[in-house]
Order: sequence, then C-alpha cells, then structure tokens
Amino acid sequence: NVYAYAAIDDKDTVATADDDLIFYAGLERLNPDGDAYIDIEFLQAKTGLDEAIPCNDPGQDTIPCHFTGTGRTVNDMIVSMNFSNGGAIGAIEVRRWNGTEYILEEALVGEGCTGDELLCGFNNAAGIDGGPWLNYNSQNQVITTLEANAFTEFGVNVTDVIEGDPCVTTVMAKTRSSTSFTSELKDFAGPVPFEICGANIGIEQSATNEVDDEHTFTVTVNKSLGSSESPAPNGTIVDVDLTPTPT
Repeated sequence: NVYAYAAIDDKDTVATADDDLIFYAGLERLNPDGDAYIDIEFLQAKTGLDEAIPCNDPGQDTIPCHFTGTGRTVNDMIVSMNFSNGGAIGAIEVRRWNGTEYILEEALVGEGCTGDELLCGFNNAAGIDGGPWLNYNSQNQVITTLEANAFTEFGVNVTDVIEGDPCVTTVMAKTRSSTSFTSELKDFAGPVPFEICGANIGIEQSATNEVDDEHTFTVTVNKSLGSSESPAPNGTIVDVDLTPTPT
C-alpha cells in the first residue's frame, strides 16, 4: 500500500502564492527486515496504463502493460528510499527532472530530518495498526498489525527543495534492484491520479456595441494550488469563446 498527500504550509494562516507546497507520502513493505530500494515518482503529465490490472488481456499482446502519457516534464520529482540494516532507513533522496536527467536536490541519511527540515523520514519503531484496508506479509497472508519498520513516511518541502511548485497530476511507486538510482526496476504501484492544481478564467469589460465596432475584452487567468491562487505565468495560452447576443 502506498499513500500520498499534498498540503500548503500557511505560516500566517492566510493562503498566498508565497506559501510552501509540502508532499507527504507513506508506504508499507511486505518484508521489513531486509534491504529494499523504493522510488515514489510525482509526475506533472498524466500517466496511466494501457491495460487494466493485472495486465493479462488476451490476444497478441506479448508485453502485458505499457505506460501511457507524454513523458517527463521539467520539475517532475522522485523521492528515493533505501532500506538496510534490518529494515532501517539508510537514505532518502529527492531528485528533480531538469529536462535531460534527474539531478539530486536533497538527501537525508538515516531516520529523522535534515538540518533545515526540508526533508524528513521515519519508520514505525514498533507494531502498529495496519488500518481499515488489507495489509499483507511476505507470504501474501492478510495481517492486521504492521511490524516494526514495515511502515515508512516522509515529508518534503517541494517549493524550497526544487525551487518551484509543480502541478502534479500522477503519483507512482516502484522498486529497484539495488541502491543505484539507475538500477533495474522491479514492481510498481499505480500510477494513480494526484491532481493538486486548477485554474479559473474571468472576462471583463463586456458591452453592447454597434455592428463592426471594435471592443477589447480583458481575460484574466489564475492558477490555483490547493487554496492559494496566483496569476498564470506569462505566455499561458487561453482559448475563449465569445457568443454574440444581438439586440
């Protein structure tokens, strides 16, 4: 099971464009005792699968599932977690896609927080209730208690770490074969929708005009991130339909 949550840090209790975007995420591991390498990816372009899980559509399709979407976008983000030493957190790393490759932006060694508290990660130190959904152990048996180190959660200040507020639409978790960031990928959970942005458009200066008279309409576009609203970036393309009403 994998979980993700986005929040706006309203330091002054008033939502503004200067507030920080925070991502929280958690996951359960079937075998919390051994080494493990997990990525949680936050993507701006919508991503999905061309087949329904468990990806076994009949026919000539020799590869069970393909990912759909337009690929990576600048400021897409990956949080990588490496577990070792009996399931303890070895390291948590945050990387940002710069248009060519993922570059390391923040790292945490062991459990706790970085000095600036931009990145924190913790394991459960003792057994905890697994919640009202199904939990499993490494033998695929249903359990109700997650043993120590089976649940991990982290929080990252996205605004400060990658110096931006990406309009994420999709979250996906996947496992790797080793500590190397470019190692072979194994299992994945998702991708699932994780849409945190929106927009609104306003049109001002409506009027009644003579036929063939020119008139200027002012179109205002605002981007919303959580409960915060700010003007859309310069160059944003807007399609507006004006319907004439003859009198």
